[in-house]
Amino acid sequence: MKDVILVSGQANSGKSSTLRMLYTRLCAIQPEHTFNGKEVPRCQIPDSSYEDDFFAVFSSINGKRIGIASNGDYKGEFERVFSIMKDEIDILICASRSVNTAGSVREYIFNSLPQQGFKVKFNLNTFFCIEADRIPMRSNICDLIILHLTKK
Repeated sequence: MKDVILVSGQANSGKSSTLRMLYTRLCAIQPEHTFNGKEVPRCQIPDSSYEDDFFAVFSSINGKRIGIASNGDYKGEFERVFSIMKDEIDILICASRSVNTAGSVREYIFNSLPQQGFKVKFNLNTFFCIEADRIPMRSNICDLIILHLTKK
């Protein structure tokens, strides 16, 4: 089974911004990657003001192919992005709202992805907090993920 690292939480709790921060950190490790399906030589998110969902594939971080998908709100879009990346990755890092209802991205991740060879290994949660605590929360989640990806 391939691994899924899920960043989940309520709407507007920092899931996508956490994945944007993680993306920029992975770019420092491996600048060349694909971003929204196009090969790029460097980070494509210039600063924290970038708001659009994205997906990226890093071909080798510690010998693993890593995919990031920030679109965790709409199942159809998540399925579309996953179908593009699934054969190119060993680890999927993705976002999902924490509500597990029929037809939700979370339900798809836990029930359909295992049938396609992907199983949730970690489920890290974001939460509402004051602005001063948001960056440390995101940073701590990113630190845990990078530690997992780079351990030997």
